Amino acid sequence: MLRRLSLVLLLLSLAPHLPAQRTDASLSDGEVEQLREVAYYPNDRVLLFIKLLDARNKSIQDLFASPRKPGREQDTHDLLEQFTAIADELNDNLDDYAPATATSAKLSPS
Repeated sequence: MLRRLSLVLLLLSLAPHLPAQRTDASLSDGEVEQLREVAYYPNDRVLLFIKLLDARNKSIQDLFASPRKPGREQDTHDLLEQFTAIADELNDNLDDYAPATATSAKLSPS
């Protein structure tokens, strides 16, 4: 019985992390905190997402403006993944805000 339990524990410790346990490295801790601060202000949140996308875009441009260095391909790949993750999050936020905007526009007298 003890052997089986040790085998199970060994296998669990060697198992890869589940997707829900992976950390998302697309945003720094400071950026996450900024998003928390503007969580209840949709316009400010959208503007912050655009600012974050601009920062990633600038980083990608800077990579290609400087002389080629080892690891540039991986850095580019990582920045493009971050850009895509932030853009997806912005899109999700826009989808969340769209019904509220459409409803408030219908209620506003013209």
